[in-house]
Amino acid sequence: MRLTLTAAPFIADPARPRHLDNSANLGLYLLAAVAEEAGHTVAVVDPSLSPSRMPAGEFRAAFSGSDVIGLSATTSVWPETRVLLDRLIRELPDRPALVLGGPHPSIFDERALSTAPLDYVVRGEGERTLVELLEALSAGRDPAGLAGLSCLRGGKLVRGPDRTPLMEAELSALPLPRYDLVPAGYYQALPVETSRGCWHRCAFCSITSHRHWRDLGADRLGRALETARDQIGKYTRGAIHLIDDCFLARGRKLGPLADAMAKNEIPLAFSTRVSDLRRPEALEFYARLPVSVCELGVECGYDEGMKRVGKGITTKDALDLAGVLQSRGLAEKVLYAYIIGLPWEGQAECLRTLKFGFDLCRARGGRLQAGWFLLYPGSEIFREQERFGISVPAEVYDRPHFWRDHELFARMHPRLDPEGERKVAYTARFLAQMHPEVNAFLMM
Repeated sequence: MRLTLTAAPFIADPARPRHLDNSANLGLYLLAAVAEEAGHTVAVVDPSLSPSRMPAGEFRAAFSGSDVIGLSATTSVWPETRVLLDRLIRELPDRPALVLGGPHPSIFDERALSTAPLDYVVRGEGERTLVELLEALSAGRDPAGLAGLSCLRGGKLVRGPDRTPLMEAELSALPLPRYDLVPAGYYQALPVETSRGCWHRCAFCSITSHRHWRDLGADRLGRALETARDQIGKYTRGAIHLIDDCFLARGRKLGPLADAMAKNEIPLAFSTRVSDLRRPEALEFYARLPVSVCELGVECGYDEGMKRVGKGITTKDALDLAGVLQSRGLAEKVLYAYIIGLPWEGQAECLRTLKFGFDLCRARGGRLQAGWFLLYPGSEIFREQERFGISVPAEVYDRPHFWRDHELFARMHPRLDPEGERKVAYTARFLAQMHPEVNAFLMM
């Protein structure tokens, strides 16, 4: 089968329609390698090429001749994905099978199939499902009912049973992503996956694998780093982005990881948790890494908020870790991240978090990142909206640039009126101007 993989670009500002992302969509290039290993011919049309907005001739050249076109969609790019799907149906002379995967359709499979020109939705991790789907299509069999696959038959949803997530041995055996296909000169960092999932379940988090963390293995990481050395010249910052949800997860054997990384001198950007990094063995490991950025999710500046989020830490824990990092000369590369305006928060709680964040960085070093809460499907808050006093229907996420919608903002922040919103945003900007040493990155 001739498979073309693509994804719509994320366009933050409709007045400046440019794709924004720091690192490539690793899933596209991993699935390309998996499908090739299964004997299929694969091409990738990278989101940086803005396939939904390509000139007509380039668009047809990129996608014509495909038997199957596979797309990946998060909630943020779903509206632009709909534009891309409409173009594929309207402008290609021969109708390929259209397959959609990713976090958003995994949750809204029936809605995606009934409102967009799709043939199949791959739910959850797609490495096995995609290969089985391609095998069925190439053999002329109806794939309806495959595990992890949804489709419509006679206008009715046929949803195959959920697939169990890949086990560690299966993940370790996957081929390395086709990094050689990533376009040069656009992305800042080369993406590498060393683990998948998370042991925790924070209320705001929409990742697809809660309470299930898996290590891809030190051997695979070593091979990925060898490949990175050959490919790193393509990336504008010459860095590696470890895309793990919990890079330093509790229980991870850091000795083999340290051995795999011993010869790596490429700067690393990654995220981890306060509760994971404060372990002595994790701190020792961190101290030996060539860190570019370490994002630490603190989220709240008051203990009641920490408890409601489910972080499993207190503000004292965050302050203590910040003090240790400062005393060891490790604070400079840390980015402390906060969420402003969680559903239970009014103006006072938002200001408490901002004050805590700026005070921490001023006293103990590091940088600050703060942004408005945005409700994403898949999170506990989304599933239990009534308990949190909010109401956001699925169709909201079909709107282009839904994150800029004032009505949606009000729905997601029931205790924050427009005047409170303005005061919180003004205070954040004021603190950033008064304390430039914090080097604050504000998304509000």
